[in-house]
Amino acid sequence: MGEEMHYQLISERIRLKRIQLEITQEKMAAELKISISTYSKNEKNAKDIPLERFFHIAQLLDFPVEEIISQ
Repeated sequence: MGEEMHYQLISERIRLKRIQLEITQEKMAAELKISISTYSKNEKNAKDIPLERFFHIAQLLDFPVEEIISQ
């Protein structure tokens, strides 16, 4: 599996988990103290998420990092 494909899967897992928990992008952005635009971009392309923010997203979604990144 290519690196880009892996990042797409990570992005999709984050998005689906957020939707499942009925959390808006606006709420996530507020919790992360970033703009909605930045959060949206991060969610679309996990490759661009700073590592510290990635862990914070996982924590907010109560989503183990191992599950997010597993292939």
